[in-house]
Amino acid sequence: SDLLIGLGNAEDAVLKIANEVQAGVIYTEEEVEQCVCSVLANVESSLSNGSFTRGNPPEIKFWSAPLYDYKSLRQLSTSRNQFLNEKFSTTTALPAPTLPTLNVELDTGSLPTLEELKVFLKESRMAQDNWVPIKSTSARSILKAALIQRKIKSNVSLSDGDGENIEDITTSAGAPGRKIAGSMFASESSLEVRGGTDITLDALDAYLKYLEGTGKASWQELHDKVRFAETRDGASFRTLFGNAIQLGVISRRRAYQETIQYERDRNAGFLSPFGYSTPTVTSAVDAICSLEWYWLLALKSQVSIEGNYPLKFWRWKGYLIQVYICWP
Repeated sequence: SDLLIGLGNAEDAVLKIANEVQAGVIYTEEEVEQCVCSVLANVESSLSNGSFTRGNPPEIKFWSAPLYDYKSLRQLSTSRNQFLNEKFSTTTALPAPTLPTLNVELDTGSLPTLEELKVFLKESRMAQDNWVPIKSTSARSILKAALIQRKIKSNVSLSDGDGENIEDITTSAGAPGRKIAGSMFASESSLEVRGGTDITLDALDAYLKYLEGTGKASWQELHDKVRFAETRDGASFRTLFGNAIQLGVISRRRAYQETIQYERDRNAGFLSPFGYSTPTVTSAVDAICSLEWYWLLALKSQVSIEGNYPLKFWRWKGYLIQVYICWP
């Protein structure tokens, strides 16, 4: 399909495109993050109040790719143990669809430059807005900058008087040297897999086979990254693949399916009731199921308010943060 890139308010851009292509239905991914939900609400309001050459405004439909085959969000338990005891079957990942090409004359746009984004943000900022980049003002960032200036070459853990960890500094996420051909990372210091679906699936294959050894330079690089990313048991999977899953490069159920298939291949087609055969399989399954569980809880809160106050969700460092909204 054709990709259209626009710069501006979503409600204005979608309204314009819907009129130009005379859309009857607009599909969008199901969301739980409050700021994204607000954008979708603005788009829906703009469409309902707009005028269209085809008459009625287009209908908005939400799609999702759940890992578990559940019947109703309202009936899902908020207890993780009880949820796991239900033993819901998992859904099978679908192949990427082939969409038709738009046979209309449209300005497909281009990716905005950093300067264009700065101008847009400046023009759209309200008079009362006073944005301050928190990364440049936090005590952690100031301390980290001071340590980097002192050219610390190894991992350093600073502690305050009570012995609590203040900051862990890793100046290099891999061995220095020449750029590796076919690297799955944007830079030597990056710990996040970058690229499209094929690259991400190849990286997942390399991750799962961490204990098997390899002669591929790109796989060896990823194995080096795993050791840096494993700051605690199971942390490496989310560090390496969290952004790819969040962006939809691969779905949670595709990652789960590939992981379980690898485990079956290692065990003559069987899954052991005593656990998984490698730590990377365990890390992948635990991370994927955890992501799915908290996503389902967030979706459930949108259709079923069980407490005294409504819940809202924001994303922070890849994690969904639950906030109670209270009024006096």
